[in-house]
Amino acid sequence: MSSYKKLGKDVLLMTIGSFGSKLLTFVFVGFYTGMLSTEEYGTADLISTTTMLLFPFFSAIICEAMMRFALEKENDPKQVWSIGIKVTIIGSAVFMVLSPIVFLTPLKDYYIFVVLYYITYAFNHAVSYFVRGINKTKIFALGGIVQTFAVIVSSLTLLLWLKLGILGYLISHVIGSVVSTVYMYLFAKVHKYGFTWKNTDKAMQKQMLKYSIPMIPNSVSWWLSDTVSKFFLTMFISTSATGLFSVANKIPHIMTTMTGIFGRAWKINAVDDFGSEKSKKFYEDCFSKMAAMLLLLISVMLLMNKPLAQILFKKEFFKARQFVPLLLFSTIMHAYSEFLGSIYTSSYKTKFLIVSTSIGAAINVLMNIILIPRVGIMGAAISVATAQTVICISRLIHSRTILKLDYHWMRDGACYIIILSQIFVAVKEFSFMYVYSAIAVVLIAIILHRELKGMFRMVANGFIRKKR
Repeated sequence: MSSYKKLGKDVLLMTIGSFGSKLLTFVFVGFYTGMLSTEEYGTADLISTTTMLLFPFFSAIICEAMMRFALEKENDPKQVWSIGIKVTIIGSAVFMVLSPIVFLTPLKDYYIFVVLYYITYAFNHAVSYFVRGINKTKIFALGGIVQTFAVIVSSLTLLLWLKLGILGYLISHVIGSVVSTVYMYLFAKVHKYGFTWKNTDKAMQKQMLKYSIPMIPNSVSWWLSDTVSKFFLTMFISTSATGLFSVANKIPHIMTTMTGIFGRAWKINAVDDFGSEKSKKFYEDCFSKMAAMLLLLISVMLLMNKPLAQILFKKEFFKARQFVPLLLFSTIMHAYSEFLGSIYTSSYKTKFLIVSTSIGAAINVLMNIILIPRVGIMGAAISVATAQTVICISRLIHSRTILKLDYHWMRDGACYIIILSQIFVAVKEFSFMYVYSAIAVVLIAIILHRELKGMFRMVANGFIRKKR
């Protein structure tokens, strides 16, 4: 199977799983904003955000090594699985010992959920990344749908019927994570790889940790450059402001889903023949297609922002719509950075990942401190967009020292000018907003029509291959 057909097949499978599950979650945003207050939603999001912050430290991000080493055919997947789960268990145990610190924070009333969120999150990641590593892409993709259905059924029962409010919301997400993990474990037949605590390959364990541990600063820096704004909003304004900011991110999450689908499929294929001329051409073509997809998607989302907000954002949540345009732009910058990050991970030269995200994190923290007290939630949106742009540009320049890719500067530059003007019009909500955005969508589709056709053809070829 050619690299393009394999990538197309993986993108298709993950689209079926991820987009299906995210679409259901997206539809339910209106339900959650109707059932929870901005303060409750903000608290729930802080628990999730805190979990993501703590995860790299206690897990050593071993899940990344599980996928990367399982993809290498010369490695024994049984050893990869045992080492990964061993590290996950040890990390969870250490987390449990230190978890009472939560009682010293504003989340003290939700201590049990902080613990449950972390443990279910850690094991879900270990299983899902390993499943991807052993090329059970279909099982991984369906795991997303299973998780979403479990969350929805639990939410309807706990929020709508039992009226448990924020507790029902938190419990439903824990249930979803557990159900998804069990599903992937059973249907990917992970149990056949066994588990050994003592007889693990020490050399491989050292290699896996050597691969994953340097990603900790990078992961934390991503968190600082992307989600630390929520803590500053809580500090300078209130948890209600955090709730509005979190809900504003729901529309950009449509783009995050699309980029995540491509990114997860891309990581599986990016390591093949890395450094060769064939690999360089593959990287260039895929980046071009991905950029075209994202530019058209952000333009469409800017056109649909207010109508979607009217459907999804209930009551006081509706004001969150004004922060969406800048968050959409930060999403596209994040996607580019993730793609460029694969150059570093595929070449095992991950040092600049830490440098670039640290710079972005510092910029985001500084801008949050300056802007949030002055312009409120919009300051957080500006900070995130700026930080993500800096990370993207720095990687775009530095990655050429490893793999010198050719980009379509003039073509994409014209599209960015259109997008930035569209963002300005959308934020100001001028009377001609819809007409302007519609024209922008058409212009971008015309400019990028070749790449968009190529992206569609790649996925279609993957579908044909899958049918055969």
